[in-house]
Amino acid sequence: MNKLKLILTMALTFAVLFAQVGSAAAAPLAQTPTDITGTVQTITIGTTNGVTTVTVTLKDAQGVLQTVTISEATAISLKLLQVDGNNQPILDPNGLPMPVVLDPNNPLSVTIAAGDIIPDTTNVAVNPISSILAAFFGGDASLIDKMHSEEGFGFGLIAQALWMSKNLNGEVSFDAILQAKKDGSGTFTLGDGTVITYTNWGQLRKALLDKKNNLGVVVSGHGDNQDNSSQSEHGHGHGKGNGHNKP
Repeated sequence: MNKLKLILTMALTFAVLFAQVGSAAAAPLAQTPTDITGTVQTITIGTTNGVTTVTVTLKDAQGVLQTVTISEATAISLKLLQVDGNNQPILDPNGLPMPVVLDPNNPLSVTIAAGDIIPDTTNVAVNPISSILAAFFGGDASLIDKMHSEEGFGFGLIAQALWMSKNLNGEVSFDAILQAKKDGSGTFTLGDGTVITYTNWGQLRKALLDKKNNLGVVVSGHGDNQDNSSQSEHGHGHGKGNGHNKP
């Protein structure tokens, strides 16, 4: 009788312990998303099934970078997009909303509500290099992958376009810059009225790229050291007129 009681007691104990461990393991799945607060690092405009989306990278109080995607309307409410007097987004030559110009000396801090974050439901496998570039520049890995796999651009060229976009504070998207590569010549008009005119890819690279702005810097993990110098050397003051200004 005592032996049976001992067995029952042990079985009950294991059952309780298993339930506790199971609950602890399942708890994170039951947690609801939380709001994200941080200083804005990058703002990237994209489209998903023809709908404009805005991908924002924030640095939180612990210095951790978090990248989320929100709607155009949410971006406007958070003052992340340039708007006109009617609070309508100002469009770039490619018909996409223009992000605000980020000032490193006056960081823009925002709080993005959990309910405003667009979940990533694509679950599409992408090239690891696409993921690395997206993480570094705060972009859309699937779009980067598309530019490589469907449009035929090499990752080195894509990295250059991403650097150019970053050096222009995101005012011209990297895919628009890649389109410029295809077109061969054209102009970009920035929010402050600066006009960048180019007749070939070499001119655009000379005007907007630093010699250390390349794929190797990103993949090796040393690119963060170049961020400030790239932005200071290639701000809106470069590229006026015919794009022959030295970087």
